[in-house]
Amino acid sequence: MHAGAPRRELAALRSAIELQLGYEIFQTTDATKIDLSTVPAAILTYHHAEVDVDARVTRGRFEHLIRPMLDETAALVRGVVGDAGVAAGEITAVVYTGGSSAIPAFRALMHELVPNAVARDTAAFTSVAAGLAMPGVTEAAITG
Repeated sequence: MHAGAPRRELAALRSAIELQLGYEIFQTTDATKIDLSTVPAAILTYHHAEVDVDARVTRGRFEHLIRPMLDETAALVRGVVGDAGVAAGEITAVVYTGGSSAIPAFRALMHELVPNAVARDTAAFTSVAAGLAMPGVTEAAITG
C-alpha cells in the first residue's frame, strides 16, 4: 500500500456514510454478483463523491467469499432432508427462486445434494416479492 492510501480510504468511508451511499453501493455489488452468474469475471465500478472503486472480481474469488454460506446451506438442506425422512435421491424437483439461486456454485451444490431433482426456475428477481405479497392478497380477498 502506498503512502496516503489509508487517508483516501477513510475519506471514502466518511463520504459513503455521510451521503448514505450504502444502498447504491449494495446495488452495484449485487449487479456484479448477477454478472458473475453468467461470466467468469466482472468489473465492479462505483464512483460517487470520495468513493472511487474499479475492481475486477472473478467468479472463483466470489465463490471463495461465499463458501461459508454454501457450507451452511448444505448443512441446512441435509438437515431438512433428514428431518423429512426421505433419501436425497427421492427428491424429484428443486424450485429455484431469488437472484442468488442463479449462482453456479449454488446450483452445483444443490445438484450434489439432491442429484435426481429436476431444476424448476421461477422469475428469479420478482418471485420472492410476489411470494411475500401473497398473505396480503389472501387477507384482502377474505376480508374484502
